[in-house]
Amino acid sequence: MEMTILIALLILAAVYLGFRVVGGYRSYHEFRGPLLAICPETKKSVLVELAAEKMAMKTVLGKPHFRLKKCSRWPEREGCGQECLQEIEGRFPESEPSSTRKKAS
Repeated sequence: MEMTILIALLILAAVYLGFRVVGGYRSYHEFRGPLLAICPETKKSVLVELAAEKMAMKTVLGKPHFRLKKCSRWPEREGCGQECLQEIEGRFPESEPSSTRKKAS
């Protein structure tokens, strides 16, 4: 009986971990590549790239965390507050399908 409970718990843990890993994989593929955003400082379009690798790991471990990897205004403005991330996060709520994402060509 105890062995059955232990095996059941291990199976549940493996399934949970599997879902988390799949979520990380999806997160990586959803957020990699260039995106268009509006720079709050200049009010002009910029081309940014999110740190998709780190985001995937954060998704596996908990909630994804948006960070910029590249920006067309860098290196001149690399120390900015990355306020454009608020716009990007707002465009991609968890319930929104990835097909509606506004990616750069």
